[in-house]
Amino acid sequence: MNKADRRERMLAELQTVGAIRIVEQAGLYNVTPETIRRDIEALSNDGRLVRTYGGAILSSIAHEPSANARISLNTTERKIIAIETADRVEHMNVIMVDGGSTTAFFASELARRYSNQPELTPTIITNSYDIARTLAPCPAVRVIVCPGDFDAHENAVFGPRTSEFLMDFSADAAVFSAGGLSEVGVMDVNSMAACVKRSMIAQADKTLLIVDDRKFGIRQLERICDISSIDHLITNALPPKSLSATLTNANVQIHCACQDQPLRNFRTVSQNSSGTLDRYESPIPLK
Repeated sequence: MNKADRRERMLAELQTVGAIRIVEQAGLYNVTPETIRRDIEALSNDGRLVRTYGGAILSSIAHEPSANARISLNTTERKIIAIETADRVEHMNVIMVDGGSTTAFFASELARRYSNQPELTPTIITNSYDIARTLAPCPAVRVIVCPGDFDAHENAVFGPRTSEFLMDFSADAAVFSAGGLSEVGVMDVNSMAACVKRSMIAQADKTLLIVDDRKFGIRQLERICDISSIDHLITNALPPKSLSATLTNANVQIHCACQDQPLRNFRTVSQNSSGTLDRYESPIPLK
């Protein structure tokens, strides 16, 4: 396959899934990662995509694939993020969870843990029908679903009634995802979703942003919140130095669930408020 054909196929895949990774593309086309990096750089210079940490996304800052399409991306990374997040909210009673593909993995992990629990444990407040359906079979989990205008693209509800409804509740934590994370703040393409996320953040004692590394450095249509509004970032790889410094200066605790061990026995790397990396073998609940 020649260079031009390979690049067109990469763009076609981007149109379907919204993001690609260098390592995966190198394996797919049997070329070196350096070749794919050059392809991405050339396409980026032409304005046809946007380079990200370890890959690329569509060039539009105001559009992303549907929730159903995004759920198939970065599944391994999102699973370990979900495990880490579930460990950190294990002793919390009320958790607000926004609709998203990464939070859907978190809901699946909660369902796995609580499927055989006879006693009521956490209460989950969500605007996502996918998350509600995932947790519904668990008798130990109380699920409260927000009202609002249904968006089939996201399988979730949004709008003024959703935000007003959330204001009637208090939560131990808000667990939410986003389309991008940069020094500017936490970003998303969907203004209605951004509004719901802000409502959850306002009602929660702790805020946990869960994103994989392809979101680092990405700026999208609307800013959800400043970096300082995040208490904990849970991800699969440490952010680039400049972003990591911004997060540390804002007292955000960075928790990186690494992939160099089996899925249930991963190592956690956590960056504390002084910028020093702490390593430990078993996850530590939030304090």
